[in-house]
Amino acid sequence: MSGTVDTSDDGVERAIRAEWQPIETAPHTLGPHLLWGRGWDRPDLCVQLTRGRWHHVTGQAVVLPPTHWMPLPAPPQEAARDGGS
Repeated sequence: MSGTVDTSDDGVERAIRAEWQPIETAPHTLGPHLLWGRGWDRPDLCVQLTRGRWHHVTGQAVVLPPTHWMPLPAPPQEAARDGGS
């Protein structure tokens, strides 16, 4: 069926994985960025304080090294117009 969105668990997972990039390609900016690594149970929001040293936004150092990153998505159109409220 053309024009439908695959909302099955497999479809959502495929869409998410399509955006992940190798950690070596992460920009050397503070961030935040979504990170993922082997042994992680979920993606996490992290910042890069110094080149190659990642910290969770809570301030804790990332223990298991990240393998992939993803930029944060843009806010919804309504939030951008309303100033985020």
